[in-house]
This record gives sequence, C-alpha cells and structure tokens, in this order.
Amino acid sequence: MQANVFEITDIPSPSTLNLPDKPLLTEEQREQISDWVLKQATKYEDVSECLEKRKCDKCDSTIHLGSCECHNCKAVWEPCVVSGYPCVGDT
Repeated sequence: MQANVFEITDIPSPSTLNLPDKPLLTEEQREQISDWVLKQATKYEDVSECLEKRKCDKCDSTIHLGSCECHNCKAVWEPCVVSGYPCVGDT
C-alpha cells in the first residue's frame, strides 16, 4: 500500500484546518470552477499523479520539491518571494 504523498509536504492536513460551516460559493459557481479545472487538466497528456521530490540537503531524506521544512530533520528554508518554493543551495 502506497503511503500518503502529502506526508512529506508542508501541506496541512484537512483535519487541522478551520473550514467554513457552509459553502462560500453557489452550486453553479462551483460547477463552473470544476468544469474549468477539468478542462485545464485534460490539456496535458504528460500529467503525473506524483508530486515532484528532492533530497533534503541536511539529512538526505526525500521531501516534496516545494517543502520549506524537512519532515525528518526539521531543517527549514526561506520561501522564495516569487514562487513560494524553498531557497535551497547557494541562492
């Protein structure tokens, strides 16, 4: 059985988020957004179900490419102000 791919990311668990009690959008708005997302997703044939990964430069653990904190050694990198991705290496 494959491990949860979000375990090695900075993406918070939905169970830790304060979600609104009722939807913020109408059913019609949600349907329009859903249709747009599906249309965008089907434009590309080489879409992968896996998140890109990199090695932590402190402990060599495999972590999500965009993680600003290592899940293993807790090393922290500053996020890029443009992309939000971690500034790693000689940046």
